Amino acid sequence: MTKASPTRSCRPCWAVTKAGIRKLGRAVARPIWKRPSALARMHLLLRHSFFSLVVYGLSPCFSFGQGGEVADDPGVRKALEGLPAELLPYVKLGSHELRSPVVMEEPLSTAIRLAAAVDGDDSLRDALLHQCGSLALARGSAATAEQVAGQIRGFRSALLLVEVAEKLAASVEGTAQARALVLKAGGMLPWMKPLQAQQVLARLLVAGKRLSVPDAALVGWWDRLADKEARAEVTVRLLARQAEVNGSFEMHLLQREVAKLGKGQPVPGFQDAAADLLEQAEKLLPIKDEVHQRQVQNLLQAAIDVLKASHTVHAELLVRWSARFFQAGREDLARQLFEQAEKNLGAPHEELARLYYYVARLWNLRGRGEVIRPRLELVEKELSGLEQVYQPFALAWLASAWEEAGDAAHAQKLMEGAINAASTNENPRMRFAGAAVICLNRAATGHPLSADIAELAAELLGTQVRGNGSAAETKGKN
Repeated sequence: MTKASPTRSCRPCWAVTKAGIRKLGRAVARPIWKRPSALARMHLLLRHSFFSLVVYGLSPCFSFGQGGEVADDPGVRKALEGLPAELLPYVKLGSHELRSPVVMEEPLSTAIRLAAAVDGDDSLRDALLHQCGSLALARGSAATAEQVAGQIRGFRSALLLVEVAEKLAASVEGTAQARALVLKAGGMLPWMKPLQAQQVLARLLVAGKRLSVPDAALVGWWDRLADKEARAEVTVRLLARQAEVNGSFEMHLLQREVAKLGKGQPVPGFQDAAADLLEQAEKLLPIKDEVHQRQVQNLLQAAIDVLKASHTVHAELLVRWSARFFQAGREDLARQLFEQAEKNLGAPHEELARLYYYVARLWNLRGRGEVIRPRLELVEKELSGLEQVYQPFALAWLASAWEEAGDAAHAQKLMEGAINAASTNENPRMRFAGAAVICLNRAATGHPLSADIAELAAELLGTQVRGNGSAAETKGKN
């Protein structure tokens, strides 16, 4: 568990491409048979360089593969003059997806493409795609999230499928599809590593219980769930779901699960249980009678208690929900949540920038965005020594925080720093990852891509830019 950076001094209180062809030509300048490893090098060049050919009005990408398409296209044949004949059968046209333009109004779509293009690190690639899919789901696009899950190569594919299933389960018509997705995710368990399987099993059990998955599957999953923290997560999340039915959370059962774990044992999954409780409280807000409003308060307090029992850093979750309750017209509840967050207003490493974006957003909603500026200056100073690999994320979220604080000029300066950190990274995969997290930031905060962000993404993807950035595909802010 990463230790939080408390940042006590930062606490606001409530009261206050044609070049690719030339490179290819140089690579084949000498006879292929005189260079034993040349074929392998050519394979890598063609497979991992996403450059376009603009010949006779065509713009195909191509790579090594099971060929045949190249010989049938006179434009491509002209562009590849000089390539040894024995290589031509292995060159094929690439996906149209790689040639479609970067649309400034679609930051999430661009983030997905950039994340999918991260090469040589499946863990990083899958983590980014998972974030993209989760954001698509938060924006109401279960279909997009399911498509993204299909691009993920590891266990996060199953995690995202379960997330989609839980979202679909909210409607009666989506229940059958949701149940099928849960079973599909369960079918992926055999090829997962043990610790990965434990994470997935915990999610499967919670979703499966809600969707009335056959008992045989549920019993089998529970028997395989050996990790005691994962078992506690399942129990507490099911208790949170039961609270929706009986109107109260059984606190003594939470205490029993915590006692089994031992003192101070972190359980990140408890944060999901707390979010479930807060969502239930939010749904009850329009019902103004005394009984339901008492339930709202009880659910809110239960969420706070579950977060305390999680022994994890959770200030960001509290601040985000504080903003939601404020927007719903319940400043009293918003203040209660923020004061809990204020007790340890920190986050791990570069995530401190995202936390303070949500703080700045909350203050902006209150009409006091400028008050947060001195705090943002302190956070910016604290994060100034980050390594380059973390800078795109941190600077993009800091820029968004300054946008909420009403200083567009400083926000632009920080965003330029994020773009520069991404574009100048010597590691190609980190250039793609850096650009992806910037696009994710724009999508999460409800902004279109600016011209410089779109141009960076287009350069990496080997395509063009379309749009004027006047509106984003996202609806609202996360």
